[in-house]
Amino acid sequence: MSRSLGRSVQEIALFPAVYAILYAVFAPMLGSLSDRFGRKAMLVPALLGFAATMLGVASSRTFQGALIGWALAGICAAVIQPNTLAIVNDVVPLDKAPVAMGRVLSGLTVSFVVTPVVSSFLATRAHWRIAYVLLAAVALTSSIAILRLQLPRVPASQTLSPWAGVRAALAIRGVGRRLGMTFLWIGSSAGLAAILSETVRRRFGWSDESAGIFAGFFGLCTVLGNAVIGPFVRWFQSRKRMVLSGMVATAAGSALVGLMPAPSLAVPVIGVAIWTLGYGAGGPVHQSVLGHIAGSSRGMVTALNASAINLGIAAVASLTGSLLDRIGVEGVFGMAVGCMLVAVGLAASISDE
Repeated sequence: MSRSLGRSVQEIALFPAVYAILYAVFAPMLGSLSDRFGRKAMLVPALLGFAATMLGVASSRTFQGALIGWALAGICAAVIQPNTLAIVNDVVPLDKAPVAMGRVLSGLTVSFVVTPVVSSFLATRAHWRIAYVLLAAVALTSSIAILRLQLPRVPASQTLSPWAGVRAALAIRGVGRRLGMTFLWIGSSAGLAAILSETVRRRFGWSDESAGIFAGFFGLCTVLGNAVIGPFVRWFQSRKRMVLSGMVATAAGSALVGLMPAPSLAVPVIGVAIWTLGYGAGGPVHQSVLGHIAGSSRGMVTALNASAINLGIAAVASLTGSLLDRIGVEGVFGMAVGCMLVAVGLAASISDE
């Protein structure tokens, strides 16, 4: 894209940054609309809009045009993911919601691994624009599938404005602390995952290829964590204990990868396995509980949760960009692990569901 649009790689990096910022800002603003008008009424236009923006990026011949396309895609995505997760809680009872949420989020994890691989293949063997056309086709197909989906009628919220919706959502008992857990735990973990390749390159002197394989291993273990939610829920017999254990495992695994000495390959491998199993199994349980306690504000709460994740990622990314060369990856990991431990304290203060 840099060569094609005649801009530096640093300028091209503005695309995902603008996408994430607008996603985080607009998700709460649009969340109350799905509570008022319905999930499908918001989700189908957002998917169609996302398809149009991807086609816009694919056809753009200027940096400014592609940047606008990414910005509009971020706004559409602010509707798509929160509404998708809200639908899970709309149609699945609480006792089965953690497993269902894990299946949905495993799809998200798989896409994080598959999309860059497919895009790189298309960019090197054909053209980067084809990857965006393919994303547009996926979004269009998804909109048709959602349009045909039969969804139960959800009681409409009487909230009139986004800000009133935010106040109503935060007034629900436990929502504020759980959103704090999302920011400090899931957001920090996802932010660290984004710098995982750079971490192993700097700490262990691995090649780019080895670091890429390791990042793929991270995604695979996360999907495995999503897959074992059912047995884990039965084993722990408490969603609170499972979430707490997931948080502790995420913090411990992150510390092994980014803080502890690694005399052998086994240390970072074991660290990632512990990290991702805790993150992949505990995260969906946390998000399913958050969605179910939200009631008629489910769309808003789910949107705030998505914003909290993106803000956590942005915080780690900002910290990495400004301080990485001064404090190293160990310093970045240390601050993120500290945030996760604060999240453990928040979780411990909440009564079991």
